[in-house]
Amino acid sequence: MDSLKEKKCAACEGLVDALPMEEIQKFVPRVPEWELYEEEKVPKIRRRYRVKNFVEGVKFFNDICEIAESENHHPDLHLVW
Repeated sequence: MDSLKEKKCAACEGLVDALPMEEIQKFVPRVPEWELYEEEKVPKIRRRYRVKNFVEGVKFFNDICEIAESENHHPDLHLVW
């Protein structure tokens, strides 16, 4: 199977419609750290991370920011300390 790391999100680029929940569920076993859920009938995924302290959390978010910007994919990020 192809690595999901090598894929780009065509739906996020507006090239295709998002996958239906049934199709999304086929990918869930490939990312066991992530949780699939629905919010207002929209399928979403999320993952929780633990960091040592607030500063480490901000550094982690900055790393995510660089990747997200290069992919033109801007996730919802929540930092709680």
